[in-house]
Amino acid sequence: MSSEREALGERPTSQASMLEAPCVSEGEEVTGSPIDLIVFDGLDEGELRKIVFVEVKSGKSVLSKRERLIKDAIEKKKVEWKILRRET
Repeated sequence: MSSEREALGERPTSQASMLEAPCVSEGEEVTGSPIDLIVFDGLDEGELRKIVFVEVKSGKSVLSKRERLIKDAIEKKKVEWKILRRET
C-alpha cells in the first residue's frame, strides 16, 4: 500500500470492491486481512455445512508468506475455537 493511501486511510482496491460486491451475503464476512473472506456455507439456512477461508487474487498474483502460513495451518487442521469472556 502506498504512503498516500495509508495517509488517506483507503483500503486496497480488492478489499474495497469486495465490501461493495453483491455476492457478499449474510453467510460471508469480509475480513480484508490477512485473508479476504470467510464463507459460512449454509449458515443462512440454519445448517452450517462448512467454513471456507477465501483469498482473492487477480492475474498471476500469489499468496504472501503470511497467507501461505494460514493456508497451511488450515489444511493441517491446526484450527481451534475459543471463547473470550470479558467482564463488563
